Amino acid sequence: MAKMYSKGRGKSKSTRPYISKKPDFVSLSNKEIEDKIVELAKKGLTESEIGCYLRDELGVPYVKSILHTPISGILKRNNLLPEIPENLLNLIKKNKVMKDHFMKNKKDIVAKFNLNRNESKIYRQIRWLKKTGRISDSFKFDKTTINQIANG
Repeated sequence: MAKMYSKGRGKSKSTRPYISKKPDFVSLSNKEIEDKIVELAKKGLTESEIGCYLRDELGVPYVKSILHTPISGILKRNNLLPEIPENLLNLIKKNKVMKDHFMKNKKDIVAKFNLNRNESKIYRQIRWLKKTGRISDSFKFDKTTINQIANG
């Protein structure tokens, strides 16, 4: 969502180097890394938190380059993938906070604009997730969904 929601006009950024084999400084085996991912997911950590933990605590730079499968693929294989994807969950939580702020501050026009923009992102994300089969076709984004997701 780079160009639609920002002023940026390109994709210029640093690129991750292509690594065909496991780095020498990673002491864990592939099986140990996969077991650690499953263990952390059972504790309730999200995909990004698992990735940060592996990077910071265990020295695993990038799971996909080592295991040739992203963290979500490993969670899917072990039936630990959450019902609602993390990116959609974060957008919905952000929407709840913005909506609460806007209800208290009705004259905040910028908040109203950003709330509308955030809801557009949510609807777009839901459309894509339904198309790819990641969430069910009956999933709806409404007040009850927001409260269930943000509180639970």
